[in-house]
Parts: sequence; structure tokens; C-alpha cells
Amino acid sequence: MARPPNRRRQVLDRIREALRTGRLRPGDLLRTGPDDASRWGTSHPTLRAAMRELESLGELISAPRGFRVPTPTVRGTSARVLWLAACADDGTIAGESEREMRLRRHLDLACRRDGLHLRVAGVDRSGRIFLEGFAATDLADVLKDAFGSVLCPWRMSNEGPILADRLARSGKPAALWGEGGLQGSHPVPSMARIFDNGHRGKAGRGVGIHLRELGHRQIAYLSVFHGSDWSHRRLEGLRTVIEGSGRIRPFATDGILHPLVSPPQPPALLDPILERLGSDARFLSHRIADIGAAHALLLREELLLRTLEPLCREAIQDESITAWVCSNDAQALLAMRWLREHGVDVPGRISVVGFDDSNRGQDQGLTSWSFSETDLAEAMVRHLVHPEIGAAQVRIEGTLVVRGSTSRAALAP
Repeated sequence: MARPPNRRRQVLDRIREALRTGRLRPGDLLRTGPDDASRWGTSHPTLRAAMRELESLGELISAPRGFRVPTPTVRGTSARVLWLAACADDGTIAGESEREMRLRRHLDLACRRDGLHLRVAGVDRSGRIFLEGFAATDLADVLKDAFGSVLCPWRMSNEGPILADRLARSGKPAALWGEGGLQGSHPVPSMARIFDNGHRGKAGRGVGIHLRELGHRQIAYLSVFHGSDWSHRRLEGLRTVIEGSGRIRPFATDGILHPLVSPPQPPALLDPILERLGSDARFLSHRIADIGAAHALLLREELLLRTLEPLCREAIQDESITAWVCSNDAQALLAMRWLREHGVDVPGRISVVGFDDSNRGQDQGLTSWSFSETDLAEAMVRHLVHPEIGAAQVRIEGTLVVRGSTSRAALAP
């Protein structure tokens, strides 16, 4: 005869799962009354016995009226988490992408909920380290007072993988964002883990499922970044869903470097202002850096438009196509505007989809794949607080946000 399930063990496992996934956070109070027991699907005595066992293991602490999730015990004396990102030669962080800024904002909030504090460290092109704008001796000096670190390798060249390796060997927990040069990397087994939320085929599959449900069978894939791994993965995911019952026609080139080289330089039109400021320009270095980043972005958008337009002209010639999927939002927004300015109804004649769920995409009603920076930040902080030793990647799935740029497939003319 099979043994009956151990109900205390079942409840204990449910509570541990809630702790692991972040549904229960440091400082949360867990009561043990009848109503609370009912929410956990058990009886009052069983719930209290499970919580007492977790208390004995240090996973809960006793508190008035129940038990509490402990605030993380920080290694050493620091509750600081370092955000390591590319910076200019004076330590200024400039030229951040929208996804970088979103992740940093969500990380700051997630850290504060766990009693941690996010501090910004910059790495310039020569490998020099800055902590909140001030030059530091080296990475080891910055890390010695840190609880853990998050590496953002965007706009880094060879420095990204080098830093990732040093963080993996530091003996402290580190969350490595799987972007830039870290795509496909495998750090040495340690408390450093790579967090991947944008380079697999699931995003393409999700977009393909949405378009297939809307009846689209002839789809164009447009990408001016097709020299990158992520563009290929999105196309592969799209193909796994559509091909067999339909067709994916790629219009792609790899003519644009991505991401932007850091640090961007201010445009020449600032020269008279910089000359008047003289040595006082250092007090406005952050503004100058922002203008340089905006100027670089404008030049990149101009290059993007000139590279994308021939692909649009070629794609529109195939009248059987009813949907355009672009490899990111920047291209999708330009493509959507190009279509409308050429008298093509979006989404009535052509549906348009992007990837990134950017603010501009939200403003203009673009259906787009969100890479869930909120979930990414939560997972990174959970790892820093409860690090697991290993080399496996942590994968954050994302979701499709459907807006007004997609509709049911129109009949081809």
C-alpha cells in the first residue's frame, strides 16, 4: 500500500517555493491562524509545524503573531550591490539604451525591498574603474566593500567578457546580463550566473503563434542587424511556428554595428559653447555626455533608416505578404511609418511586430515582445541574496504585448 503523503512536507515545500520565486520577500510576516492555513491548503497545526521546521533551519524567524522572512544576512559589513556598466573617460554613464535604464531602475527597487543598495560603477574603454563618478584603484578595491554585483556589458567591447571572468573568480555573487559580448558565454563554476532574456528563439515563436492565430501565413522578416546572434534566433523561432503551414521571407543585412560604441562624442556644434566654458565644462560633463549620446543615436537612426528603406521597398513588392516582423522596435517603428507614408494601411493591409516593448513602441501602439526587465531584476537579486554555485544560465522568458499594429490577416490583393 502506498504511504499517504506527508502533509507537513507538502506545506514546507510550498513555502520554500514561495521563498525561492520571490512571492515571499524578506520582512514578510506569515501568520498561522485558521484562515492563513486555509490559504496554504492545510490545517493550523500542520502549517505551524512546517513553519517551526523552517525556523529551525534558519529559513524563517519567529515573530509576534507568526513567523517572518529574514532580511538577508550580508557578507561582511556591506549591503551594497554594484551595477557595472560602460562609462566615458571621466566616469560619466551616458548612452544607455532603454532596456539598460529599465533594468537598472527595476534593480534599484528590487534591491531596496531586500535591504540592499544599488551603487553605480563605470568601466571606461581602457578598463579603468569609477565608483559613482570617482576613479577607483581597481575592480578588487571596488568589490571588497560590495555584497555582490550586476554586470551590464552593453557598449563594452572585449572588456565585458574580461570583467565577467574576474567577477566569477571574485568569490562574491554576481549576476551577468547575457548581452553584448556575453552572449553564449560560460563562466567558470562559481557564484556568478549569466541571465539570458533576449537571445533564444522563444521570442520569435511567441510572435509567430500570435500571427498564425490571426491567420497570417505569408510573413516578411526585416533586420538590418542580421550579423548578430539574436536576430538569427528570432528568425529561427518565427520559422519553427510558421513554416509548414506558411512562409517566412527574410529581408536582412548586417550593415549596422550594434550596440553603439561608448563613449559617444559631442557634435561639433557644441564647440563654441565648450570654448566659452573652458575648464568649467567639467561641471556640465553629464549634460555634454547626454548630448553626445543623443547625437550618436540620431546618427544611428539616420543610418538605420537608410539601411532599412531598401528592405522595405523590396518587401512591399511581394503582395502575398500580410505581416512584417522586424528584429527590434526601432526598425518596426520606422517600417510602420514608411508603410503609412506610402499609403499602406497598418494593420489593415500589413500587420507590424517588433521586439523590445520600447516606450516609443507603447506610444505608437506597436505589438512587441517584452523581455520582462522587471522579472530579470527580481531574478538577479534573488540570486545575489541566495547564490547558487554552478555555470548554468538563468533564463527569463518574456511575453508578447499585443497592441493596435496587428490584426487579422487581410486578403492579398
